[in-house]
Amino acid sequence: CIGEDRTDEALFRANRNQLSIRIGWSTGTAATHYLADSAEVAILLAHIVDVCNSEAPSGWSRCTSALSA
Repeated sequence: CIGEDRTDEALFRANRNQLSIRIGWSTGTAATHYLADSAEVAILLAHIVDVCNSEAPSGWSRCTSALSA
């Protein structure tokens, strides 16, 4: 999950064993990682799209779209 303010902290805590990203550094966050700003979020998402669109080994699927399900 990705969030940017105090209201997202409950989500970070509820998903403690999963990846959580806070936008903007903050002390005391329950997020496991942080990105500086929305521009860095856009870069992260672009990298994920690149991985999903790259060649996967035979028999493997890199990513499955929730929209195609």
